[in-house]
Amino acid sequence: MPTSTLPKGVRVIKFAVPWKEWPSSIKNELYTIGWICALPVEMTAAMAMLDRIHGNGQPQIRNSSDSNNYILGSIGDHNVVIACLPAGDYGTTPAATVASQMQSSFSSIRVGLLVGVGGGVPSQQNDVRLGDVVVSTPGHTGGAVVQYDLGKRLSHGHFSRRGSLNKPPGVVLTAITRLRAEHLTRRSKIAARIDAFLEKYPESRSIFSHPGPAQDHLYDAVYNHPPRAETCDNCEKSRVLKREHRQTLDPVMHYGPIASGNSVIKDATTRDHLGKELGVLCFEMEAAGLMDNFPCLVVRGICDYSDSHKNKIWQGYAALTAAAYIRELLEFLPAKTMEQLPPVRIRTPLIGSVFYFILGHTWGSRQSVVLPDGKEYFLPSDSGGGEDGDDGGDDGDGD
Repeated sequence: MPTSTLPKGVRVIKFAVPWKEWPSSIKNELYTIGWICALPVEMTAAMAMLDRIHGNGQPQIRNSSDSNNYILGSIGDHNVVIACLPAGDYGTTPAATVASQMQSSFSSIRVGLLVGVGGGVPSQQNDVRLGDVVVSTPGHTGGAVVQYDLGKRLSHGHFSRRGSLNKPPGVVLTAITRLRAEHLTRRSKIAARIDAFLEKYPESRSIFSHPGPAQDHLYDAVYNHPPRAETCDNCEKSRVLKREHRQTLDPVMHYGPIASGNSVIKDATTRDHLGKELGVLCFEMEAAGLMDNFPCLVVRGICDYSDSHKNKIWQGYAALTAAAYIRELLEFLPAKTMEQLPPVRIRTPLIGSVFYFILGHTWGSRQSVVLPDGKEYFLPSDSGGGEDGDDGGDDGDGD
């Protein structure tokens, strides 16, 4: 209404609303990439890779059943939805619930991403080190993710696993092939991305900087961490395995299957046994809840060796390396190609969602890990939380 037509004595008060208070100006149906993480440090790393955040990061429309808290933004020509698991909830069921709720509000998502930290499986064949990146690609089992704790207990102590899960979308696998070819002739952009982030946010250096090679210790598999010791300061240095010195601090990318389950792996003997049997490169705790219903690419920055010496020193840096890899990969995934893909359709079992909300994440809590000696250990689904150590979080996590 023009000021001249207002009743006598009525004044117009003008004020500006900061742009960050407004929801995204982008329609929900224009978001094609769903990015899921398990920890706040992983969500920060994801945000750091965005070219820009849309409004206050919240959607224009939200499904009434959607309780996720989003950050919306863009990377190049891709519109990206980022969501994190609820605080203190880790494992396959919470991850499936977050993905299902995301899809209910963003029905045009074409590609899913599960990005964060994980526990490495070093071997003579794969020189996996802290800070490296593991990318889920199909292995000899046919799948990119193996749920190691799901199967049947047979006679004579044998355990038959269910098998491998779904692969990432084909268009993502071809983009990975293109990026791998690129890396044969030039350095990856991961280190540059991390440097730019730390320069922009210097107060984050204590969390996200490279801890240094002196903090990367791979101990003999039979040497356990001293009971009740909070750090490895008093661990026997003579039990650290000698490995070839790397010329740079740049993370190395490893491609192959990833092991997923509801239990935190903190035993080197179990790690080596499952690694050899399944051919996996790392452990994590969310992918098994997504792959068959929310086909996605799983990328993990290695923050520990899935042994009793695991800690959080490398967690921030590892989260950044994984996120920076995705940022570079999306440069080889044309937005026009994405538009031709069918939207993801999630088929989360109703009973699982109901049990999750009613009982917390105790549904499916009778998960087990079978050790080389044939003994089967049952652990609750939240046992110690994600791979964060023992306090809920994924230090190796999601693993």
